[in-house]
Amino acid sequence: MPLQALLVLTKAQDCEAALSPLLSWLDPAIPIVLLHNGQGPQQRLLARYPKHNWWWGTLSDGAQRIGACEIHHTGSGLRVAGPAPTCPWPGSSLPKALHRLGFTLHQDINTALWQKLTVNAVINPLAARDRITNGTLLSPIYQGEIGQLCEELALLGQHLTHTDSANQIHRRVLAVAKATASNRCSTLQDIDAERETELACITGCVLTLAKQQGLTLSNHKALLDSLKPQTVDALVHSVTRVS
Repeated sequence: MPLQALLVLTKAQDCEAALSPLLSWLDPAIPIVLLHNGQGPQQRLLARYPKHNWWWGTLSDGAQRIGACEIHHTGSGLRVAGPAPTCPWPGSSLPKALHRLGFTLHQDINTALWQKLTVNAVINPLAARDRITNGTLLSPIYQGEIGQLCEELALLGQHLTHTDSANQIHRRVLAVAKATASNRCSTLQDIDAERETELACITGCVLTLAKQQGLTLSNHKALLDSLKPQTVDALVHSVTRVS
């Protein structure tokens, strides 16, 4: 059976290195689907290899590693993918491989990625900081802090032409937390395993975008500070301009 699509399932910080050896021989028409958290690598790969058929996707399923060869699916979520902006290949139909996996076509994938970023920028650092499952964030004691984080994301979104209000972002965060209530987020699992986290492409990306817009998101900066003391500047500067 011919290759229908290449799904890239690495962490955000690993996808460029994983793909580079393949792109010299891969047929440019084959859809390459990036599914990692956060933003940054998508834009860099599109700019570096503009002739390939890039697709960007997002899913909000929850999963937890039980053992070396066992993964527990802890919650189903939204699965969408769409052609990358400015990609030279027509994106009129969803690759069959994605359709079989329950994905739907999203023609404005930038908006979908922004919405996923706003969820990850709240859930991942909060759950990792307090070492809690996602569902614990549904508690009333977290709603004030979540609200402040969502206010800052809504402000940034306005500068980036995204129209979601703080209340809309807040509701989306709680919906994902409820759907993946028993899940320990990927950031917390990475910290426990002493692996590099994707925070540079999540909160680091949010802070980079804010800096480009002349904004200071003090609550997101403080949250990242609480996880990685004195490394905020390093994380922010490690993220190439995202547009």
